[in-house]
Amino acid sequence: MGDWQEGVRAGCGVPRTATGGRYCGNGYALWRFNFLLIDFPDLEKQEVHMPTVKYGSTVRVHYTAMTKNGEVVESTAGGDPLRITVGAGKVMRGFEEALEGMSAGESKKATIPPEKAYGRRDPTAVSSFSRDTAAPIGGSATKMTHEVVNPGTADEFCIVVTDKGLNLDNNPHLAGEELVFMIDLVEIENT
Repeated sequence: MGDWQEGVRAGCGVPRTATGGRYCGNGYALWRFNFLLIDFPDLEKQEVHMPTVKYGSTVRVHYTAMTKNGEVVESTAGGDPLRITVGAGKVMRGFEEALEGMSAGESKKATIPPEKAYGRRDPTAVSSFSRDTAAPIGGSATKMTHEVVNPGTADEFCIVVTDKGLNLDNNPHLAGEELVFMIDLVEIENT
């Protein structure tokens, strides 16, 4: 009987193929030109658990935000990743929810509905002024058609010039938009 057969009889391992190999009795196989696969049924398999993002995790993430039609509205590409704590409320709720369950190095595409992004448009947040009323603003109002003032802040509003006059829209300019995020989780600082 060969060395590997004696090892099998002793309960050290069950070879599935032994072409060109020799079992050494210590859980390893020496081989010349093929390989030896040995099952060790008595050894427990250890699962590796990667940490995942959960509520309270601080992470660094690269992202690109787009409208449904593919217009890029914001991106960290070419810059530093965004550092956020999930659940702190510093970014939109839908973005935080998309991060939960991700592991470092993982990428994903997430579609965020308006309710979890900038909210639905509120028609009562729009004030209209006739051209006569808007005239004191000066010549600049007639040169622009759409302007976002204080973008990305709580004081954001839009000025829209129409043929009838001027509309002051206090909705965020992306209100009512479904947004698509391409997310790359760079690092989980703590879980």
